[in-house]
Amino acid sequence: MKKILLLTAAALVATTAAQAGHNKKFGGFYVGGELGGGSARFDQNRTPDNSAAGAFGILGVDGASTKSDVSATGIVGGLNLGYGYVHAPSHVYFGVHLAGNLSGFKGEQNSSDSAPHNIKNEYKLKNSFSADFRLGYAFENALVYGLIGVISSKVEAETTYSSRVAGNLGEFAKGSKSSRKTGLLLGLGVEVPVANRFSIGGEYRYARYGDVKYDTKTNNVARAAAGFGFGAYPLNTNVDSQKVKPSSHSFVVTAKYRF
Repeated sequence: MKKILLLTAAALVATTAAQAGHNKKFGGFYVGGELGGGSARFDQNRTPDNSAAGAFGILGVDGASTKSDVSATGIVGGLNLGYGYVHAPSHVYFGVHLAGNLSGFKGEQNSSDSAPHNIKNEYKLKNSFSADFRLGYAFENALVYGLIGVISSKVEAETTYSSRVAGNLGEFAKGSKSSRKTGLLLGLGVEVPVANRFSIGGEYRYARYGDVKYDTKTNNVARAAAGFGFGAYPLNTNVDSQKVKPSSHSFVVTAKYRF
């Protein structure tokens, strides 16, 4: 009986010690930084205005809707803070994480259509803030986890039309939108301790945002007339409607200090 009690006590002490060790390495409050890079994609849908008051309607031509994907690359860097807890004896890790990043993804697309004009699209995705929940498993010297949360980033989109008619080259229509969009954040990560209270790691993150919508309108009467075949086009005549859906993939190296 005494042996059983002693063995039980020893097991409890060992479990408690292991739990304390795991929580010391991966549990508690922390602050840190991260730096990395990645890519963004902007799914674009362009719908020309064929109504009687629209530029294509005035011209008497049915403009065709188009879809395209614009790619971008950029750098991600910022600060984070959070809290983690390792459950004993399962070694399951629970955590919450907040981050702010000065990201910079920029993409550009130049194209033309059947009318005598060029179309230039420019997109930016930057300055994100995120909050996520983390669930993982704590090994003796490594933590692996998945994450799910929300992210908010600033999206800037701009479309410019310019005439290709000789002697009338120049911008004649423009549309833009700058807004902060919220999206879904998913990811995977790994973390290893390197010194007392310090750890380094790596994370992969995927984010997908809501649509950005805006209209492109004429801003130069003479060039608009040349660009659309010398018709009469008042200022602010609607040319088309744009819908853009951004998404991004990023990889970052992280460093954390635990209290």
